[in-house]
Amino acid sequence: MVEFHDLKNQLLKELSSFCKSQRFVEEKLYTYKMKVNISSIRELIPYLKDITCCYMKSPDGTEVLGLGSIAVYRNSLEMEKIAELLKDNPDLDFLGALPFQKNSTLDEEWSDFNQNNFFLPKIVLIKENQKTLIKVNIKGTTQKSGFQEMNLITEVNSLLSFLHRDSTSLTNTKESFSSNEADWSDLIDKSHAAFSSSELKKVVLARGKTIEYSSRIDSFELFSGFKSTSNQYEFFFHIQNGSSFISFTPEKLFSVQDNIIVVDSIAGTLKKTENNKGSELLHSIKDLEEHRFVSNYIKENLLKLSPDVTELFKEELLSLPTLYHIHSRYKAKLSSNQNLNEIIGLLHPTPAVGGFPKNTALNFINDNEKLNRGLYAGPIGRISAGHTEFAVGIRSLLEKNDKVHFYGGAGIVDKSIALNEWLETGDKIESVQCMM
Repeated sequence: MVEFHDLKNQLLKELSSFCKSQRFVEEKLYTYKMKVNISSIRELIPYLKDITCCYMKSPDGTEVLGLGSIAVYRNSLEMEKIAELLKDNPDLDFLGALPFQKNSTLDEEWSDFNQNNFFLPKIVLIKENQKTLIKVNIKGTTQKSGFQEMNLITEVNSLLSFLHRDSTSLTNTKESFSSNEADWSDLIDKSHAAFSSSELKKVVLARGKTIEYSSRIDSFELFSGFKSTSNQYEFFFHIQNGSSFISFTPEKLFSVQDNIIVVDSIAGTLKKTENNKGSELLHSIKDLEEHRFVSNYIKENLLKLSPDVTELFKEELLSLPTLYHIHSRYKAKLSSNQNLNEIIGLLHPTPAVGGFPKNTALNFINDNEKLNRGLYAGPIGRISAGHTEFAVGIRSLLEKNDKVHFYGGAGIVDKSIALNEWLETGDKIESVQCMM
């Protein structure tokens, strides 16, 4: 941290010079950029103060960390402003998450995220393509330039002032579940009845597990204790004086760069054991059927965005620390004026986290699932002019006060067996819990 202290002093000095050279216009957004030498942005997280912040690491190693908040964008209408802001200032980066269902009312456990979806950070650190930048976003005010400079320097200094955390051990005092095995079995029976009596072909059902601890949990310390893994996104979203959403997800919803959109299809699951290498998953009729629901959905919706759709690879084995999945990937060429809300609306939720047909599956979930998903299985990620990337917030948890809420889902089709799906959702919850 001594090296970062020197770096911060250099930043404050150069930021002061930048302010003196500018004539700030009220409400206009400005960005100061500086190259820095930081080997791992993730390693800064356990030293952060209790501030609104968001961190995302992509499977290719790209890291983004946003600190503090200039503005929050709470719904689809407000998020349309982001595209206009990026036209005026392409150096801006927006971070955050959206709920699984748009405009859904969130339970008390999710209350901190009801009005906090995507936000424009005051400070952004980005490591990509072997280069690390620190950006400071500045919103022009009516203050005299000297006062604006002084306030900005004070604020940046505060956001980059780190603290030391003493490691604490967590004592589990109570465990509870959103549904028991009998309730789950009844839910699977209802889904089978719906397959026979309606157009429903697949529905993804989820359950939750809550662990209560003997004291309040420090989510910064909690996240830093998770093992960093390849082939997955790492996501940490904390609301100042509130709760934190954490996800270690293998599933890309989509990324867009140079008008090329890339989409993952990940469905079909097998727990890793000493006796399997995952190959049997690629021969499972039930899992292949589940995976193809997702792939066909993605291809059909990409064709609504572009006539130029390419299959990059098909039905390969994705190996994660405790699970195997079936994995396919697609890309398409977009027009330059493609609306982000339209892309999200078409692709989310895929049959991997919702079901098929989409609206029929969502109605079934709303009517029957005893769980408010909140941000679980929702779009999480980064929006910028050069690179926009969303993952799907599965393999996740919510930290709030002295509780940690875990979530796991399974794709239900007509060949699904209740006990097997109960065990699969348990495996997915355990895959996150065992990382703690």
